[in-house]
Amino acid sequence: MAGGRRVRFSPAATLERIFRERHGVVIPRQQMVQWVEGIAFLLPAVYHGIWEELQNPLRRSWCRLAEYISWLKITARARIYDSV
Repeated sequence: MAGGRRVRFSPAATLERIFRERHGVVIPRQQMVQWVEGIAFLLPAVYHGIWEELQNPLRRSWCRLAEYISWLKITARARIYDSV
């Protein structure tokens, strides 16, 4: 309905018929509409969260620094074990 391999831009009545005929599942149109409304309600929060992450270079720098420190610790441990 809202996504998948191929997005279907079909009316809810058509989707209701497809689910019933092909899969033997009865999903009322109103239920499908409520699901899509719920997804649509959440999407702005997801969008703004991603946007904020992309706009905050300091946060990106700290993430890179943390990754680098973690890599250094792993490398240092490996060298200690190799030398023993």
